Amino acid sequence: MKKKILVILFIAFAAFLYSAEQLNTALTYNLGIVSYRKGDYDDALQKFMMVYQARPDDFDTVYNLGNCHFKKKEYYHALRWYVKARRLKPLDIYNLYNLALTYVKVQRFELALKVLNTLMTLRNTEPKFYFLSGSVYFYQGDFANAVKNYKTGVQFQTSADTTQRESMKTLFMLYSLQREYTLAVHYAGMITRFYDNDAYFQFNLAYVYKNLGNFTEAVKHYRKALQINPEFKEAFINLLYIHNIEQKWDEVDKTATEALKKFPREFYFYVTRALAFYRQKKYKESLQMMKDAYALETRSVGAVEFIGHLELTLNNLPEALKSYEKVLIHFPSKVAVLVNLAYLYARTNDLVKGVLTMHLGLHNGADPIVYRYLAQLYLKAGDRNNAYQCYVHYLKKYPKGDYITFYNLARMYEREGKKEHAINYYIKSIKLNYLFFNSHFNLALLYENERNYTKAVNHYLLCTNIYENNFEPYFRIFYIYTITEEYMIACEYLEKAIKTGFRNVERIKESFKYNELKKIEKFQALMKKYFPNVSL
Repeated sequence: MKKKILVILFIAFAAFLYSAEQLNTALTYNLGIVSYRKGDYDDALQKFMMVYQARPDDFDTVYNLGNCHFKKKEYYHALRWYVKARRLKPLDIYNLYNLALTYVKVQRFELALKVLNTLMTLRNTEPKFYFLSGSVYFYQGDFANAVKNYKTGVQFQTSADTTQRESMKTLFMLYSLQREYTLAVHYAGMITRFYDNDAYFQFNLAYVYKNLGNFTEAVKHYRKALQINPEFKEAFINLLYIHNIEQKWDEVDKTATEALKKFPREFYFYVTRALAFYRQKKYKESLQMMKDAYALETRSVGAVEFIGHLELTLNNLPEALKSYEKVLIHFPSKVAVLVNLAYLYARTNDLVKGVLTMHLGLHNGADPIVYRYLAQLYLKAGDRNNAYQCYVHYLKKYPKGDYITFYNLARMYEREGKKEHAINYYIKSIKLNYLFFNSHFNLALLYENERNYTKAVNHYLLCTNIYENNFEPYFRIFYIYTITEEYMIACEYLEKAIKTGFRNVERIKESFKYNELKKIEKFQALMKKYFPNVSL
């Protein structure tokens, strides 16, 4: 009997101890919850770990251990606990959502999508599942699926709360990124009033309007962005871009001046003003502004080159030379610099230095197109042999050539009496530029000298189509028709020559058949009408 009583007492005591332990564990868990809600995640972790040691299979404890690590941004630790919690309760929605969110944080997007697909199967009308899924697709660069999920999420939202507005904003951004600007404007229109004081939203909306070509609205929203944030540099830059496109130079000047008050050492704004002045042909103002820009950024070779160009435009040749020589140090093979330097040396009668500069460029690997400009220098110096060799080198690289090269070659062959070669190159020049007057006119002269009058007249007529007010082609046609004794037609073209400015009567008298012309009544009438004081 005594033994039975002892056993009963032991069992009762053990039950008491177990109940006390359970009570203590529950108390510790609740204290952990209190610490978590207070934001004391370290203390919460400590308490939940004590509970976990006592109850390792308790889902709530494991789940909250994951939450604590998540709040501390210890995402890999959080992941371990959320995965363990999933094993304990595979279909718990809250744990699955946090697991998906953690996968996103550690950039394991495919796993996140798998968990989200499970969630959307369990509860297919929960907006936040679709929003998170949309975000994952966005991170992956899959904008089409991102839009699809965000649109679905918005569809399931029941009230126009902050979350819905943010979702609309995201859709606006997604459509912007997809260059679906019309749809972007549609979603922006639904929420614009809520983001009236959001500078970045106004900026992005302006960007969309800019890409739609609606510059009026774009300017309006860039201005709004600047009202909210007067130091929004990108808004100034985009405003200047639009004003430049629209060629509103006063607005460029105004906006750039405004920007420089906020950013007095911003190189870009000085350059923009300089370019605006340049396009208005205000070269002195442009030069000063570019010099101010260069003072801020002395490493800018582009600024030096532009200064050189402006000095050249203003005919400040010594200053222009200094600038281009400075640029040449950095870009010894840049064609534009070499050409401009050679031109300047030619202008200052230093042809030798011009030629040497060109050869230096070729030595440093400049494009063989430089040979074309070098040939022109040799021509200016009267050195046709070297000019010809340069053209040969140029055409090896560019066999299609260009109309100026072929024209110059034709002129060279013409001077050497090689008329067939000259005609061939004039024709090549015309094929590349059908409206090049000089090639047509010189070719016509060659045909005229070869007594191929039909072809000569055809090219002279083409000359009159190119420059209607040039009397010389009309006079040459007049001269040809006097040779062929077609005097009535000759008189028609003489009158056209006179009407376009011809006044040299002595040239008429030098005509091959002047004595026969004098007998023609129409010719007599023309002379009386236009040269009444000249005796026949």
